[in-house]
Amino acid sequence: MPFLGRSREPDKIAHTREGDSDAALLDRVSGLYALWYFQRRLHEEVARCSRYGRPFALVVCELHLLPGDSVADETIERVGEVVRSGIRQTDLATCMDRSTFVAMLVEARATVAATIAHRLKSELTLRVRSHRGPWKSGTAAFPDDGVDADALIHVAQRRLREDVSAAS
Repeated sequence: MPFLGRSREPDKIAHTREGDSDAALLDRVSGLYALWYFQRRLHEEVARCSRYGRPFALVVCELHLLPGDSVADETIERVGEVVRSGIRQTDLATCMDRSTFVAMLVEARATVAATIAHRLKSELTLRVRSHRGPWKSGTAAFPDDGVDADALIHVAQRRLREDVSAAS
């Protein structure tokens, strides 16, 4: 399913405080960027990197849930903290749905994405314990794995499904 057409519950956008323009761009539960803003920035990054020949990469992390399981807001908040602390300030991350999180690593190649994915998965396994399934991850790098947003997300999600390192 295409990334941009993915259905999910509406973003819970924080209210803007005077002088805090970024607050309206953040998901209230995870503290990560709102999905709509991430999608917009992803398309802008594809255009920028196409024009200037620069790389960037995506890392998708997903909590493998059993049928009928759900993720509590407290868990999503902790995941957001782990993801924010595991990426650079110039990178962006969002909560795609209640169990899937994606980070865009600006000016990063596939090897950096693999390192970040491994680090995030390890930290999530250690710090987010209120789940029953393992964390999985997948990566994609521009332009090697695709030259548009949907292709990159598709590759990262395919690699996530193939992640055999996630032990149950």
